[in-house]
This record gives sequence, structure tokens and C-alpha cells, in this order.
Amino acid sequence: MTETAHPARVTRIGSEADINHALHDARTARVQRLGAVLIQRGTISREQLEQALEALKHHPAMHLGDWLVEKKVITSGQLEEALCSQLGIPQVNLGGFIPPAQVAHLIPYEMALRLNVLPLARRNSVLVVACAKPTDQELLSILRFYTGLGIEPVLASPHQITIAINHAYHVEEGTEAPAHYLRAEDEHLQQEREPEIENQASSAPVVRLVNTLLMQAISRGASDIHFLPRRENVTVRFRLDGALQTIRSIEKAQLQAVVARIKILGRMNIAEHRLPQDGHARVHMGKQEVDLRISVMPTSNGESVVIRILNKEMGLKPLGQLGFSKQDERTIRNLIARAQGMILVTGPTGSGKTTTLYSLLQEVKAADPHIITVEDPVEYDMDGIDQVQVHAGIGYTFGRALRNILRHDPDVIMIGEMRDLETAESGVKAALTGHLVFSTLHTNDAPSAVTRLVDMGVAPYLVSSTVMAVLAQRLVRILCSHCKHRHQPDTLVREALAVDKDETFWHSTGCDHCDQTGFVGRTMAYELIVVDSGMSNQIARGITTEELRALAVKNGMRTLTRHALEMARAGITSLEEAYRVRLEDLGGVS
Repeated sequence: MTETAHPARVTRIGSEADINHALHDARTARVQRLGAVLIQRGTISREQLEQALEALKHHPAMHLGDWLVEKKVITSGQLEEALCSQLGIPQVNLGGFIPPAQVAHLIPYEMALRLNVLPLARRNSVLVVACAKPTDQELLSILRFYTGLGIEPVLASPHQITIAINHAYHVEEGTEAPAHYLRAEDEHLQQEREPEIENQASSAPVVRLVNTLLMQAISRGASDIHFLPRRENVTVRFRLDGALQTIRSIEKAQLQAVVARIKILGRMNIAEHRLPQDGHARVHMGKQEVDLRISVMPTSNGESVVIRILNKEMGLKPLGQLGFSKQDERTIRNLIARAQGMILVTGPTGSGKTTTLYSLLQEVKAADPHIITVEDPVEYDMDGIDQVQVHAGIGYTFGRALRNILRHDPDVIMIGEMRDLETAESGVKAALTGHLVFSTLHTNDAPSAVTRLVDMGVAPYLVSSTVMAVLAQRLVRILCSHCKHRHQPDTLVREALAVDKDETFWHSTGCDHCDQTGFVGRTMAYELIVVDSGMSNQIARGITTEELRALAVKNGMRTLTRHALEMARAGITSLEEAYRVRLEDLGGVS
């Protein structure tokens, strides 16, 4: 007997009756075979299923879904949805649904936010709960233990759950939110204050509003929060996956109090409104520790604030998760295993250079060397590493810090940025004298980094003797697998990237899974130059950027533009994203 999978149905929840219907429909649509579900949903082809089943004959202990995820045939999210369909767990669209207060408070706000779950309805001794991972048995066990009830899970988008939690627990407008869930370390009140603004900044509504926005940004994985004053109001925007999204607006009358509250968190002078200020805070959301880097700048419409969120749990990634090909990952691992030399990472602000440097540090840290970093500012606190912050205002520059560091017997040095000749020469000297050095430069591509050092005044023979590799990178957004579809890009984009007019690419329109953005996360497009003996000789003699690029391509370097185009062809990203990060025209060669 052949079992038939049924297409996935997403039920929009507007009442408890909708929840009951969703549970009933999911049970009647239950199937037994995961492969049939994946085929019916269009996630894999029958040929892919047959290949997987054949491969699993050699791995009898491995499950089909785990094998498909490991081989990157499907994503973990697609597996989760298929398992829910197989097990009769409904998939729901929460929309604007708000559960009754007596149901919501069966799970405390902090716990709901940390686990990303929302109780929807109680049916006698069973609690219906929206989860992002309803097949996670450990999660269900925790909920059963805490509530003392049976748990009936339903699948919902993580972003929808977060938004619904804030509505359900009344934190959107700061009416009754438990503000103590987000606390700042060492809140230090300045001596010079404006009493009225200070009182407003410390009032419960303002404290709750700022805390709520911080919690929402952290839980949604935002990298920045922008408070942008306009003539009539203040726009609040989050940077999600590299793009700014407007979250809400607040009344212009609240601006001074909100900015003052943020200044208090960042230990800044709340009485100063004419000059830019920078601050730093560390907050805790449950057990999660997050650093905030705060910038306040006066504008004609009031003070503008940008908060950079430095979340170690999300920002620090293993080397294998950055997006390198297996061959390039092996190359990099071999390079960082050496005792001396320099690896440079280049790209504009926001291209992921810091994430890459910290990933390299995590890799070499396993061998337990003495690691010292020089940064401005220190972005992530890392155990087992001596991190030094420069202070240009008192003359403690990168160059001066490096001179001191070399007397401190390090094995590995990370320099936040080579901004001037003094810093560059100190880095080169360290690489020549038995140290492994990581650093960044602000250049567009990998070849330009080498010639930039020479232009700064470093002798070409010193560059050729120390630089082992240069990585240039950009971050491209990943298309949502649930709403992407084939797409005909604009003619201008096609011509710039020299792709055939008959070639089709992918685009996404936005859905509940991606919070209507069309994208879920970012990955790296890059080019990697590895300096071998032949290239080293050419650099020592003096070589132009164009000549170095041609030599690197001849030696097998895949350019950043080529890499981005490959990802667009594979449906990982859109052709428009590849066009946005391109470094060079492809000259009519597809």
C-alpha cells in the first residue's frame, strides 16, 4: 500500500476554534513516511530520495532527515516542517492572535522569550503551545515539567512568536512589562543632569519602552537599533540581515527622555546635547549576555542614536560556518597552523571582517597559545585572550600598543585595523619575528590590500616576506527557501554580470517564515589570495593591483564577483544581491 503525503496547510489563527480546527486537520492528514512528505512538499525530488536511501544502506544508524540536512540537500527548517507534517503537528500563522491572559501566564514572560514559545489555549489538562521547534522533545519536557500539563505543540515562525509574545505579555507599549528582565551592569548616573529629563528617563514607561525595544532587537537577531528623529516623530529601525527595517515610531515628545535613558545605560553625560557621544553597556536577557555600543549624534531634528548589538552567541561563529568552500577552509586551517606570518582580511564596514577574525582566533585558541588583541573598540569579550583597547585621546594608539605588546611575549596578535604606517610596520615586524598576525584593511578587493601596504610606506620585500594570504569579503543575504521563486532579473543587472538572457535566477517575495523580508540570514561572498613563492617574488619586485589580480586568477583564485554569481545561480541568493556586492565587471564572459 502506497502512503500519500498531503500538501502543507498553514492555518491562520484568529480564535481558539481555529486552533482546534488546525489540530484536527493535521491529525487527519498524518502520514508515516518522511520521504513521501518531502517529495509532496517539493522539498526534494524522487531521484534525490532514492539516492539518499541508497546511501543510507551504508549508514544504518543514521536517519533520513539527518542525512539530508548533513549533505545540505534540505535545511534544518525544512526538515522541521516535514517532521511536523509527518507527525500531525499543525503549522499556524499567528497573525494578530493574542491568547487569554490566564493562558499566557501559564508560562512566564522571561521563559517564553528565552525558549521562543507562546501558550495559545488550554484544553482541560493539555496546553497548546506555539513553538519554532515543536519536535524538540527536550523543549517539550521542560514545558511539561514547569506547567504540570500535557503539551500539544504547533509550528509557528520564530519571528511571529517573538512579536506575539510581546503583544501577549503587554510589552509593546510598555504598559505592564517586567522591566527587570533586562538589566544593565553598573548603571552609573552622571553628576551633571537636567532634573526634569532625568526624572522622565527614570520613569517606568520610558524604562520599559527602551528595554522592550532592546529585547525585541536581541531576540530577532538585529545587529543595530536606530532612533532617527524626524520633524513630527521618531522612527525606530532595526538592521536585520544587513537591511534596515522600520519597526515603529514614537512621539517626538518622548525623544529627550528616551535618549537620556540610553545615555544613562551607556554612562554618558545626559546634559550634553551639542556634541556627539559614545558609550558602552552590557545587558543580560535571562542568561544571555549582550554588549551594546552606543553612538549619540546631534541633528537638526534632535539627537540621533544608533546602538550596535554585539551578541556573542550569534556573532561568534566557527570557521566552518562562515561560508568557505571545503578547499579554502583547509587552506586557511593550514595557514593559521603556522608559527609566523600575516593574514589580512579586507572589506568595507559591515562586511563581516571582525566575525572572520574572531573565528580565526577561536581556531588557534584551541592550541592554547598566548593571544593578544589590539582593538578599537573591543567588540567581543573572549575568555583566555588578552584584549587591549586603544585610546587615541590619551595617545594610546595602535602603534604604541603594539610596541608594548611585543614585549609581552605573545604567540598570536590580532590588530583591529592597520590605519597608518606605524601600525603596519609594527604588524610586519611582529610577523617577521615569529608571531602569527591577523589584521584588517579597508580596501575593496584582495589584491588592493597588498599594494595598499606598499602605498602606506611598507617596503615591498617586507610585504612579500610576511603576508601569507589576503581575504576580501562581503555579506550577501540568503533567500528564504519558503517563498523564493524563479525570477527574470533586470536587464542592467544581467549585462553588468554578463549572464545569458535565457538564464533564470531566484527571487523571494516575503512570507511569515522570513518576517516578510524574503531573506533569512547572511553568508559570505569572498576572494582569497594565497601568496606562494612565485607571487612573493613578484610582490618584492613591485607589482600593480591589476597585475596581482591577473596573477592570482591564473593561480586559481575565484573572484568575489564570481563567487557571488555562483551563489545566485545556485539559488542561495538573488542576482540583485550579487550585483550589489560585485567588485568588477565580468567583461561579457559568463
